[in-house]
Amino acid sequence: MLNFKCITLLSALFFTATHTFALEVKPDSVQSMQPQPLSDIASFPVLIEHKGQYQAFAEPPRLAIALYQYHQQTDIYWPTARLYQVDTAANTRINQLRLQVVASLKQLTRGHAQDKRLAMQLIELANTLDSFQYAKPLDIVLDPSLTLVDPKANPRLTTGRYLLATPQRRGAIAFIGLGGQVFQPLVPTQAVWQLFADSKFAAQQQVDEVWLIEPYQPIRTIPVASWNRQQLFVNVGALLFVPLPQAVLTDEFSQLNRQIAELLSYRVSQ
Repeated sequence: MLNFKCITLLSALFFTATHTFALEVKPDSVQSMQPQPLSDIASFPVLIEHKGQYQAFAEPPRLAIALYQYHQQTDIYWPTARLYQVDTAANTRINQLRLQVVASLKQLTRGHAQDKRLAMQLIELANTLDSFQYAKPLDIVLDPSLTLVDPKANPRLTTGRYLLATPQRRGAIAFIGLGGQVFQPLVPTQAVWQLFADSKFAAQQQVDEVWLIEPYQPIRTIPVASWNRQQLFVNVGALLFVPLPQAVLTDEFSQLNRQIAELLSYRVSQ
C-alpha cells in the first residue's frame, strides 16, 4: 500500500507564450488534499512521487509545472536529478534483470562455497544490488530554470506514474563490486585509476578496467591497470562498478558483469 503523505492537485496550470516561456499559475487552481484511498488516486492521469509525497495532476503537465515547487530548494543537485516513469513495460524487464542478476550471484556463491571469503563477498554484492530501487529514467535533463525559457527542455509528460529523485551533491563516489558498496572521497584532480587505486577493491583483486555509470551518459569501461590506465575523470553522481574476476565466473555466467553494469544504469539516483 502506498503511503500518500501529501498530494497536490494542479488542475489548471498553463503556459503563455511571450518572448520566453513564462510560467503562469492560477492561485485558485492549486489546493492541498488530504490523503486519499488508492482507488481515488488512481483516477488521476499523472502521479509523481518525491520522497514519499505525491503530486496528482488532472491532466499531463509540462515538466516546468512538475518541478515548480522544487525550484527554490538549494539542497538539490540538479545535474544528478532524474525523473523515472515507473509503470511501463521497461520497468518489468528491469525487475526481471534484477531477479536474474541476484539469482546468478547466489548460484555463484553456492559454486564457491569452499572459499568462504569469496562466498561472503558474492552474497554481500547480491544483497547490495537487491536493496536498490530501479526504474527506467526519462531521457530529459532536469533543470527547473531552463524549463522556463527553453521549450525543448520543457516537454509535456505523458499519462502515468513517475518517481522524481533529487539527490544532494556528494563529496564521494560509489564503488560497487565484490563485498558490496563503498564510498571513496571524490577528489576532482584524481583520475579514475587513482580513485580505484585508493579503494579497497584494488587491494583485493587485479582489474584492468572498471565500468563507469553516470547520469545521462552511456555505460563505458575505464582502463585502470598500470599498463593501460588513462587520465580520465568522473563527475559528481558517477558510480564505478568493479567487475567480477573472470576466475570467479563460469561459462554460464560469462555475461554477468555486463548484466550488473546494465542493472546499475537503472539504479534510482541517491
